Amino acid sequence: MRVLSAVLTMLLASMVMVPVSADTTAFLNEMGGKELSAGEYLEVYDPDYFSTLTNDKKAQFNAMKVTVPDLSQDVVKKSGTVEAEGDSKIIYTATNNVDLAPVPLGINWLANSKGACLFPDMHVAATLYYSSDESTWEKVDSGSDSGYVTTFVKTSNVEWLPSTGYYKVISSHMGTFPAGATSSTYAQILMTGSMHYS
Repeated sequence: MRVLSAVLTMLLASMVMVPVSADTTAFLNEMGGKELSAGEYLEVYDPDYFSTLTNDKKAQFNAMKVTVPDLSQDVVKKSGTVEAEGDSKIIYTATNNVDLAPVPLGINWLANSKGACLFPDMHVAATLYYSSDESTWEKVDSGSDSGYVTTFVKTSNVEWLPSTGYYKVISSHMGTFPAGATSSTYAQILMTGSMHYS
């Protein structure tokens, strides 16, 4: 009986430590528009990637702030550049993009990151969301890509025969600047506006 009681106590304690919103849509609905550390955001939005990071890299992402996208708002930020200065005044830049467009019988969506030089690692993750009336959103598809000693990563897909309604894509772009940069890591969150498909 004591063992059972201890197991139940441990189980309840572990349930308390799990984030309340493990589902990304619920997380975005609950936290949309709020500022979090990039690590907290990644832990829910891209847990597979976050789990592969070293403790040092997790600490770096935890020291950065990002604003959680708000699905209820049609705030468009489809591209952005992150940069860090190097030792000899070289500027290291990564340009990030997210987009979606109708294609015959579907919707093509994508997210990518392009470095101006070789970056030690780059990661991009994106999720396609759907709403029949722009009041509640649901996850339709997602993808991610990682690259090491690279200048480009991309995730994309086509949602074939989509339902009539509204679509938008949210993406996260994370990585490590080349050695000698003033910042060691970067994080950027992007979101398309709503696109109606019929």
